[in-house]
Amino acid sequence: MVAITEFKKRVELHLHTKYSPDDSEADVGAYLKKAAGDGQTAMAVTDFMSVGAFSEAASKKPEGLRLLFGLEFFMSDGGHAFHTTALAKNERGIHALASLSRGGAVYKSALFKLKDGLLIGSACDEGELYQGLLCGKTEWELKNMASFYDYIEVQPPDNFAFLIEQGRVSDKTALTVNIKKLVRLGAFTGVPVVAVGDVCFLDKGDVCKREVLLKVKGVSGAYARAPLYFRTTAEMLREFDFLGRDAAWEITVENPNRLASLCEKRLAAEGFA
Repeated sequence: MVAITEFKKRVELHLHTKYSPDDSEADVGAYLKKAAGDGQTAMAVTDFMSVGAFSEAASKKPEGLRLLFGLEFFMSDGGHAFHTTALAKNERGIHALASLSRGGAVYKSALFKLKDGLLIGSACDEGELYQGLLCGKTEWELKNMASFYDYIEVQPPDNFAFLIEQGRVSDKTALTVNIKKLVRLGAFTGVPVVAVGDVCFLDKGDVCKREVLLKVKGVSGAYARAPLYFRTTAEMLREFDFLGRDAAWEITVENPNRLASLCEKRLAAEGFA
């Protein structure tokens, strides 16, 4: 598998910088350098309710690396609000991201109307789809939810280990079972599943920096220690080897690259420069 990664690399589609101050203090330039060093050809920036990193990222982008512009924000179903992610496909999408970053929760019906410019992702454990899993939604309900999205995000099991501490899942096996459910959901609905890091810091050893950041905000425990670092292609493939070689390759490499190809190249290279 490592030999295969010499030819094609992953694309990170969920990443936070210092412009997500509740989650990260990371410099976007360091992320871009690491992505290029791993041979990755594209990288998304998806800060929470902020497009502040776009101009800086565009100015620091290494030669040959495409920049994908995104956002994490709140989507409302009329009752609860869920975390949601989006990537700009074109100029309309860039303007939509800027607008979303300035507002509160956007209604799902309103977000649907923006899909000509955006790719909509299911986000993290606080997204509608994962919350549906945790709440025991029926298979039909989950399929109906999933069909709204352009991509379904899954994260390495250890990223969600804090859910065990919180008593919301029983053990690590349950976390892998949830990932398998999401992969099957993607296969049934035709919505591509992508492996993401929900990246908040550069290297694995930087977890202590995030612990300090969150401690100041009164957050500690397994959530503060979550390994939300920027994984290389080989590292991310190993995280999903329990799915089997082909499935791990599809969600880690093939599907993220396919989504990146749906974003206009000119926009990815020059937007917000």
